[in-house]
Amino acid sequence: MKKENYFILVGLFGLVALMVSSISGDSWLLLATIVAGILGLRLAKSRCKEVLDDERAYRISEKAGRIAFISYGIIGGLGVAILSQLKLSPELLLITKTISVSLGIMFLIYLSYYFYYSRKL
Repeated sequence: MKKENYFILVGLFGLVALMVSSISGDSWLLLATIVAGILGLRLAKSRCKEVLDDERAYRISEKAGRIAFISYGIIGGLGVAILSQLKLSPELLLITKTISVSLGIMFLIYLSYYFYYSRKL
């Protein structure tokens, strides 16, 4: 199996898991999909003959993850700021509070790992 095909499988697995969770609403089916996907990806990775991870791939992953994290923080923060200023129903207000709490927790986790790795490396 080629490296590109493996990464396509990883992307397809993510899409299938997302579709299963949004369409079915059944958490057991989602869990079964994730377990089956992980086992399938391990099998595909064992059959891949090319090198999957090198220093360049790690750097690209670091940069892509950081940009995705920053983008989510900015978009989520702007969404919460805009939604909190509108007159919303109690359900939407609860969703806004949930998103803001999850953004705060995400930033705390990021900072804790940042300081951990800055001391370790």
